[in-house]
Amino acid sequence: MICFWIGAKLTLRMERFQPQVISPPNCYLYRTDCPLYLDNLEFVTDSEEQTRVRVMVPKSYMGMLIGHRGKQIKHVSRKFHIHVQTWQEGTVVVDRQTYSLPVMWGIPLPSFVFHGRSDEVHKAIDFLYDSMMRKSHLQNKKTKNGLLGHNTHTLYKKQCAKNIRNHSDVIRSLPQDQLISQLCERLSEYVDQEQVYASYIVDSLSIDAICRMMNDSDVMVSMITDITDALRFDTSLDYQFCLRNLEKQKYADQCKERGQEVRKLTFDEQYEGEKFIVEQELVMNMDG
Repeated sequence: MICFWIGAKLTLRMERFQPQVISPPNCYLYRTDCPLYLDNLEFVTDSEEQTRVRVMVPKSYMGMLIGHRGKQIKHVSRKFHIHVQTWQEGTVVVDRQTYSLPVMWGIPLPSFVFHGRSDEVHKAIDFLYDSMMRKSHLQNKKTKNGLLGHNTHTLYKKQCAKNIRNHSDVIRSLPQDQLISQLCERLSEYVDQEQVYASYIVDSLSIDAICRMMNDSDVMVSMITDITDALRFDTSLDYQFCLRNLEKQKYADQCKERGQEVRKLTFDEQYEGEKFIVEQELVMNMDG
């Protein structure tokens, strides 16, 4: 059982290897009289003479740039032959290409991403600048809208919580046969007799417990371990839960006796631990 548990945890860490959290790219004012921010002021191009520029504006100005039902931004895309993509404020972006390790960062302000020939992208941004100046008469106003940074951890956690809620709602709506099918699909990553485990879970656990297990791989692995012991020694899950709680309490008491505080790992500590394990696995595979 110990070998099974260790193998499952190593597989889990490989699957849940988290991207590194970094600050959003630096953005700079395009002109001092207009709250239009760019992350590539020099319009640096790649080997194919293409450039990629992220344009950020305060939320209150987003509507005037997009236009009614996106009419203006579509017009800009067609007029200057560039690709335009819009991003909402607070979106968490995961970049797996620019860096050696995947990284994620939050978009602090609503933004566009312009991709195309450098001169055409430059003309498109000038067009948007002129549009902002005409519509809001910023020549005679002083704006206090700054580029405020947001905590990427907070944005990421909010998005994860939203995804968990949506996934849980889907699980609760499934009839029993489809629920067992979904469980079998997940359990097949860890065990061979997934049908036996899935039936045991549906008969023994509440729908809330099943949702927690389907949304958290750690809970899934712990549940598989408990079910394996329950089937092997012909005991109930409640008995296995009691054993697990006793083990946790014993560990906490031992830590307290040694003067060590019992606390949960922070996100950074968990990330560094998982990163170390993955790197060691890669080194071992290369040596092998």
